[in-house]
Amino acid sequence: MHRALGLTPEQAGEVRALHQQHFAEMDGLQQEIHTARLRLPEAIFSVALGEAEIHELADQVGEKWSLLEVNRFEHFKRIEALCDPQQKDRLKTLLEGVLTTVAPPPAKTWQAQRQLAVKLSLGDSLRLKQRGNAILILLYSGK
Repeated sequence: MHRALGLTPEQAGEVRALHQQHFAEMDGLQQEIHTARLRLPEAIFSVALGEAEIHELADQVGEKWSLLEVNRFEHFKRIEALCDPQQKDRLKTLLEGVLTTVAPPPAKTWQAQRQLAVKLSLGDSLRLKQRGNAILILLYSGK
């Protein structure tokens, strides 16, 4: 990411630190979402659960997804705060491509993200990692 944005070495170090913190937080949230989603199939076969309890389970999953999105937003706001105006423009272009590819099937998502990486001349600066049904988009400095 630092090459794509044209970050200084100091900025790149700060962004690396932000990424490490962000990915640790996101891994925790992804695990919480996974755990909450595992309760839903169990609920299908439970005669003891009423509609309110089922909605509560679904709300728990939704709350975790909401936290994940807020975390992602705050992460990129922190990166944006480190950027000069030209870097902010590059970041905006990068994020528009990465964050708007949300719902296609995994194979199409992978293909779309690869095409985006080529289009933005990021080459290997974009890594995709599948965890269960989720596809994580990882930007890295190549090191």
